[in-house]
Amino acid sequence: MYEFDDQQLKEEALQTKAAAVIQRRWKEYAARREAEAEARRGKTVSLAAAAAAAAVAAVEEEEEPDAAKAASAAEEPQDLVAEYVRLVERRKAVVERSLGCQRQLARHFAAQRQRKGEERPQPISPEAEQQYWLAVRQMREEQQAAQSRREAAGALLSEIKERHQSTIDEALAQEGEFREYIKHLAEDSVFVRTNRRLTAVEIAAFLERETEQRREIRNARIRHLLLCHELGKLQRTAARRDLQQDGMNLIDFEQLKIENTNLNEKIEERNEDLLKLRRKVTTTIHVLTHVKEKLEFMKVENIQLRRQVTATEEELNELRDKLAQTKRRRDHFATNNIKMREKMPMVGSEKLLLDYENRKAASNAMRQNVLDNAAKHKELLAAIDRNQVVLNNLQKALALGNPANVGVAQLKLMTH
Repeated sequence: MYEFDDQQLKEEALQTKAAAVIQRRWKEYAARREAEAEARRGKTVSLAAAAAAAAVAAVEEEEEPDAAKAASAAEEPQDLVAEYVRLVERRKAVVERSLGCQRQLARHFAAQRQRKGEERPQPISPEAEQQYWLAVRQMREEQQAAQSRREAAGALLSEIKERHQSTIDEALAQEGEFREYIKHLAEDSVFVRTNRRLTAVEIAAFLERETEQRREIRNARIRHLLLCHELGKLQRTAARRDLQQDGMNLIDFEQLKIENTNLNEKIEERNEDLLKLRRKVTTTIHVLTHVKEKLEFMKVENIQLRRQVTATEEELNELRDKLAQTKRRRDHFATNNIKMREKMPMVGSEKLLLDYENRKAASNAMRQNVLDNAAKHKELLAAIDRNQVVLNNLQKALALGNPANVGVAQLKLMTH
């Protein structure tokens, strides 16, 4: 990781250094151009001064409007100089901005190459930089030459057009007359069998087709002339090249044969490398296919195992619930057992249980006896109450002296 960061920092430093060198060279080139422009501007200013002096001399002889014209003519170079200075400053700002954008692009391309794993660019050598600026100068000269050739060709074309404009106008006029003649002839023509004239739409379509055909013929002629001109130029170039390089053909042919042999060897090496890479790719594809199939199988097996784990977890949860319920029941039974042991300590001893059963049976018998005696006692109390009533009645009767009133039933009841 640290090596990667160091490499990136070194690459950025090299790119910054290269951008600084390019910027310095560009500033030197701009300074040279500005010096040349200043020299040309000095000449222009001297010419303007001379013109101004001539204008001042003429002012003394001419009228006031002529003086105003001379003053404006003297001020015009100054305006041009100010405009030139402003444009130079604007150009400098544009160059600075362009260099900043170039540095950003260099960093972006370096990061992009680093992401793709490409080799980092070699540092720019002074020879390469010199070749670069030489190529820039040559490109500028070629552009100027192409512009001059373009202007010359435009001037020649304008001259040829002016020279042959009368012929072109005459040809266009004759073509228009011919179209009118064809149109009148078509309007006057009649079909022999149907005795029907041509409609205006058919005539217009026919004229349109004819115009299109004439346009195609004209374009074909122009194309033919251009190709003939190009062919002649190529033939002249080939002839000139043959004349210049007549003795170098065999040497070039031998060099080309050697280069062809070297290239064939390189092609064979590349083909072998490609074959190895194809085999490696095929092996990798087979391995990847096997791994994918195994992965799919493992996915299916994993899904089945997950289902088994889910079912096992559900069963385990049910068993846990049952275990919890069983534990609660066990605790409840243990608590009840403890309570029962506290209430009945004899539980667990057979003799005590037998004695307890005997005592319980005796207690039940005695309880039943008590109940029976209580019932008898109750009956006796009721009999006593009845007899007490009868006795009270007898006592009242005896007290009153009427023993005859005492009935036999009362005596029986009393005896009972």
